[in-house]
Amino acid sequence: MSPMFRKTGRRRGRNAQDGRSVALSAAGMRLLARKDYEAISMAEIAREAGCSIDTVYDRYSNKDSYLCRVIAHAFHSMTDRAKLALDPNGLRRASAKIIVQEIVSHSVSQMTAPQAAGAIRATLKLATVKPLALEPFEDYRSAVTDLAVDLLAGKIRQPPTAIRIGIQIVFGTITDAILQKHPGPMNAGSARMIDALTKVLLGYLGLAKGGSWAGDEADAEDEPEDAAEIGSETPPELEEGEIAIFDPDMRTFVGKRPDLRQKQRKRRKGVKANDADMVVGITEGKSPTVKPSKQAAAKSAATSSREKQPSRSARKRHRVI
Repeated sequence: MSPMFRKTGRRRGRNAQDGRSVALSAAGMRLLARKDYEAISMAEIAREAGCSIDTVYDRYSNKDSYLCRVIAHAFHSMTDRAKLALDPNGLRRASAKIIVQEIVSHSVSQMTAPQAAGAIRATLKLATVKPLALEPFEDYRSAVTDLAVDLLAGKIRQPPTAIRIGIQIVFGTITDAILQKHPGPMNAGSARMIDALTKVLLGYLGLAKGGSWAGDEADAEDEPEDAAEIGSETPPELEEGEIAIFDPDMRTFVGKRPDLRQKQRKRRKGVKANDADMVVGITEGKSPTVKPSKQAAAKSAATSSREKQPSRSARKRHRVI
C-alpha cells in the first residue's frame, strides 16, 4: 500500500475515534435531559450512542468518570456561548438597563434548556461524592459574573461586589427552580422568571425607581471569617497528637481531633517501662514491692482461715477422747 493511503487510513481512524467520543458525549446530554443521573446505566449510554458497551468502557472506567467528562464539556460550551452573547465589545454602547436584561435573559434561557438543566442536576448530585465535579459549573458562573462586571462597572454607581452579589442571586434562583419538581409560580425558563429576575437585579443595582437595594454588604468583599467552609480535599495542618477527620460522604476533610490511639500507645509504653524497672530491680538484688490485686488478697485470706480451722479427723479424735 502506498504511503498516501496509509496516511489517509490513520486519519480516518482518528476521525472515527473522535466521532465516537462526540456521539458518546451527545448521548449523555440527551439522557441527562430526560432521566435522573442515578437512573442511567452504561448499557443505556451505549444504546443511545449507537455503539457497543465495550466501546464505552474502552474510554471510561465507570459511569461517574463518563458523566464528569460530559458535564465538563457541557459547561465549557455554555461558557463559550456566554462569551459570545455577552461580549463587552458588542454591548459597550448599550445602556445599563439593556445590559441587565441581556444578562438575565441569556442566563435563564441557557441554564434552563433541557440538556443544560440535566447537566446542572447531575453536577449537584455527583458533587456529593466527587466534589471536583462542581468546578466546571463554578467556572461557568465565574465567567458570566466577570462579563457582567466588565459590562456594568462603568455604567452604575454600585461597586463590582454589588454586581457579583446580584449575579449570585440570579444563579441561585435559576438553580433552585431547576432542582424543584414544583418550584412555585416562577417556573424555570418562563417569561415570568426573566421579568422577575430582571426587576430584582435592576432594583439591587439601583437602576430602578427608589434607589438601590444593596446595603453596606455590597461595599466590600467577604471577610475570610464570613465565608462558610464545607471541607477540603487536602488534610489540615496537624500538630503532634492530632489526626484529620475525613467525611466519607463528602470525600473531604472536615477538621481534626486528638489521636486517642496515640494516647493508648503512650499508656502501654508507660506500663512496659514500669515492668522493665521492676525486672532491673530484681536483677540488682532489690525486692520490688508489688501491690496484690483484690482477687489475690481474697484468696490469701480464705487460705489462712482454712489453715486456722481444725481438720475433720482432728475433730473426730477430740470427740472420741
